[in-house]
Amino acid sequence: MSERIWLLAPGSCTLKSMRFAVVVFPGTWSDRDCQWALSKVMGHEADLVWHREGDLSSYDCVVLPGGFSYGDYLRTGAIAQARHRHL
Repeated sequence: MSERIWLLAPGSCTLKSMRFAVVVFPGTWSDRDCQWALSKVMGHEADLVWHREGDLSSYDCVVLPGGFSYGDYLRTGAIAQARHRHL
């Protein structure tokens, strides 16, 4: 059985435009990549939001990008987990 792969040109989808919050933690490296992909490739509004931001209610979706510079040797992931354990 052959598989079909559909490639869509940027902006060709008829989905409702969404507003994304890309959360920035100290030491993360992929936050700007996520913002670029969401805004430039997918055509949505995407804001970089500092992890201490209290109100995210104006966003349709919140993105927590993975990947820390230098692995997690600087313990950035552990610090983020400790600060946001209540979520």
